[in-house]
Amino acid sequence: MKSDFKNLLELLYSNNKENLNLALELAQAYSSELEEYSGYNIEDYHFMINWVWKWMPEVENPLIIEKIVVSCKRLTEIPKQIGLLKNLNIINFSGCRISSLPTEIEKLEQLKTLVLENNELRILPDTIGNLKKLSYLNVDRNQLKELPSEIGNLKELTFLRLDKNGLRKIPDGIMQLKKLVSLTLRYNQIDELPATIGNLKKLSYLDLMHNELKKLPSEIGNLKKLKVIWLSHNQRETLPPTIGNFGKLDSLYLSHNQIKTLPAEIGNLKKLTTLDIPYNQLKSLPSEIGALNQLKHLKMCYNQLEELPVEIGNVQKLNYLYLSYNKLKYIPATIGGLKKLIRLDISFNQLKTLPVEIGNLKNLTLDLNRNKLESLPEEALLNLYSVYIGKRATVKIWSKELKKSGKIIR
Repeated sequence: MKSDFKNLLELLYSNNKENLNLALELAQAYSSELEEYSGYNIEDYHFMINWVWKWMPEVENPLIIEKIVVSCKRLTEIPKQIGLLKNLNIINFSGCRISSLPTEIEKLEQLKTLVLENNELRILPDTIGNLKKLSYLNVDRNQLKELPSEIGNLKELTFLRLDKNGLRKIPDGIMQLKKLVSLTLRYNQIDELPATIGNLKKLSYLDLMHNELKKLPSEIGNLKKLKVIWLSHNQRETLPPTIGNFGKLDSLYLSHNQIKTLPAEIGNLKKLTTLDIPYNQLKSLPSEIGALNQLKHLKMCYNQLEELPVEIGNVQKLNYLYLSYNKLKYIPATIGGLKKLIRLDISFNQLKTLPVEIGNLKNLTLDLNRNKLESLPEEALLNLYSVYIGKRATVKIWSKELKKSGKIIR
C-alpha cells in the first residue's frame, strides 16, 4: 500500500472533523484503492458519514465511533454502509421502525452489544452469525417467527432477549450457545422445550413466561447453575422430578398454570428463597417443603389446598406466606415455629379457629378476612402485630383487652 494512501486512511480515521473533510476531498483520487480496501466506494463513505451526522450531529468523525444510539420512529432502515463503522462495539436502535438488517452487518467485527428492541423485524440475516464478539443481543418486541440457525455461531453470546415475538419453538442454534447466561422468551407461542435445553450449562436466568408449555423435558435438570426460572402463565400440569437438581436456584415462578402436585424433589432446592405458585390446582404440598430452610417468600393463593403439612414449621426463615383463596380448614400448630414470619394471609378460606401457637409470632400481620371463624385464641392474638378480620367476620365477641389493643382491624 502506497504511503500516501496510508496517510489518507490516517486522516479518514482520525478524531478530527477538519482532517476528515480534507481526507474526503483527497479521496477522489484514490477511489479504486478505497473500494479495494473496504468494499465501499467514495460515495458510500460520504453517505455513511452524513447518515451518522443526521442522527448524531455531535460526533466529530462518524467513521471511528464505537457506540451508536438512536431511538426514533423515523429510522426505518439501517444502510448497508454500516459496515464502514468498523470500530462499533455497541449498537442501540430501540424504538425505531426497522424491518430488516443488512447482510453487511457481519462486517462489524468488534460489535459486542446489539439492541433492536421494539422494532418491526420479521427476520434476521444469516450473516448475524458472523459477529464473533457479540455478547449481548436484544430483539424484544419485534415480529420474528423464527431465527436463523447461524445464531448458534455466536460463541461469545451471554445474554439473549427474544420477548414478545411470534416464536413457536426455540431454535436449535440457541442450544449451541455454551456461554449463554441469560435467556428470555416471554410472550411467545412456544409449546415445548427441546431436550437439548440441558446443553446450556452456564445458564443462570431463564424466562419462559406467557407461552404455551405443557411440560418440561427432564433434561432441564442439567441446568445446575440456574438461579431464576420464570414459568408463569403456561399450561403445565406437572414438574419433572429433575428440578431437584437446581442446587443454586434462588427463585421459582410457576403462577397461572394447571399444576396439581409438586414433586418431592422440590425439597432439594436448598438455596430457594422465593417460591411463587398461585393460580394453580394444588390440593396439598409435599412434606419435603419443610426442607427449604432458606425460603423467605411462599405464595400459594388461588389453589385448592385443604391442609398444610406440619413440616411447614421447619421453614425457619420464612417472612411472607400467602394462602388466600384456598380450602384450608385448619392451620397446623407448627406455624408457631416460624419466628421470622411478618405476613400471613389466610383470607378466603374455611378456617373456624387458629392454633394458640400462632401467638409466638410477635411481628406478624395476620389476614383472616372471609373465613368461618367461630372462636379465636385471644391471648395469642394480643402478641401479634395486627390482625385483619374483615367487616363480615362472624366473630363478634372479644375481650375488652383485645378490643382496646387496637390490633383488630375490620
